Amino acid sequence: REELKTLMCSSKIYIDFGHFPGKDRLPREAVMNGCCVITGRNGASFFYEDVPILDEYKFSTERTEIPKIKREIEDIFCNFEMHCKDFNRYRRIVAEEQQIFYNEIDNIFLKDE
Repeated sequence: REELKTLMCSSKIYIDFGHFPGKDRLPREAVMNGCCVITGRNGASFFYEDVPILDEYKFSTERTEIPKIKREIEDIFCNFEMHCKDFNRYRRIVAEEQQIFYNEIDNIFLKDE
């Protein structure tokens, strides 16, 4: 776990073209460690509610997308600070998830108190 965190803290981009059966932990950890996130449009990553990043950072996994993906990666490396700001909302959402979870639990179990 510490090794993964160290790796993410020294990285600029996290790329995940996996199946995203639901909200995945790794993209959330990557964004919280300062990475820009690039995903496919598979499973939950298709939905903004599950992976709240701009469409600019979501790609089809078709071979024809490779030149666009390459350009985006190069642009992130050249203009990292600008792109990093595009993920501030995602960072806020992830940071607030734990408190929202606790509030939901309180609403369920402490409703009548």
